[in-house]
Amino acid sequence: MAIEPVSSSLNDLLAAGNGGDGIKWAEHQDDIMDKDDFLLLLVTQLQYQDPMNPVENQDFSTQLAQFSSLEQLTNINDTLQTSIDTNLLLTQSMSNSFAANMIGKKIMAVTNKFSHKEFSPDNLNFNLTEAADDVTVKVVTSVGTTIYEKNLGTLPEGEHTFQWDGSDSHGNQVADGTYYFEVYAEGSTGVNVAEHVRTEGTIESVRFKDGLAYFLVNGVEIPLSDVQEIMQGDD
Repeated sequence: MAIEPVSSSLNDLLAAGNGGDGIKWAEHQDDIMDKDDFLLLLVTQLQYQDPMNPVENQDFSTQLAQFSSLEQLTNINDTLQTSIDTNLLLTQSMSNSFAANMIGKKIMAVTNKFSHKEFSPDNLNFNLTEAADDVTVKVVTSVGTTIYEKNLGTLPEGEHTFQWDGSDSHGNQVADGTYYFEVYAEGSTGVNVAEHVRTEGTIESVRFKDGLAYFLVNGVEIPLSDVQEIMQGDD
């Protein structure tokens, strides 16, 4: 009785795949074969090899070496992922421990959002990447309404602080609440050269969300990653 040869090549078995009469390997969400699939193909190849034309020792050794390499790479990837996750948790833990010791300190953070208390001035900080001839500061509400606007004229390149006394454009004191400030500074090319608008205040408390620390400054939550400078608190 004639024996029909069966493919002795992993490539042939792989080509048959799930769509034909070949070996059914495990289905993964990302459709990527892992070491278990590779081993299954190797065992199936041996099971269905043509007894009159078995797999050559050299070919079999090559395939075993490929499997060994695949397993090593998989283990390395798992180890690296574990290391990354551990480092991330360690970094978050250190950051959170550091943040808890910052209560009472003054900070400067990259945000244009600030909380105003009536009759208490607010320091609004910004940076100019070059000298500007026409610098304008605005204070707006949460819905975008401009309640205060002032032209500061010409300012040189560098860091600047504008102190807002809490009054609107008519000189009336505004109510307590959360406001935003905007800076427009026209440079030599006509584009806005103001950047890194920042607010400052004293850390009242620390909140933790999803493993991350947030400073509560004048009623505004500020992520630790947005803090640019930490200063001594008022005695």
